Amino acid sequence: MVKSLRESLSGHGIEGMTGSDGESSQGDFRWALARWSIRSGWVTLADVEDANARRAEPTIGE
Repeated sequence: MVKSLRESLSGHGIEGMTGSDGESSQGDFRWALARWSIRSGWVTLADVEDANARRAEPTIGE
């Protein structure tokens, strides 16, 4: 699913989604996807804060 998303975004001219555009490093496209997600509004500051809060919550057995 992530690969097809990257290919689709690359096809629409979004840079950094494939190794051929020179922006990504050794096939790690996470930063390019993160930047695009935030810039396009698909991910908001509230989403990031919520994810950070969930990671900070103790889990059963800790």
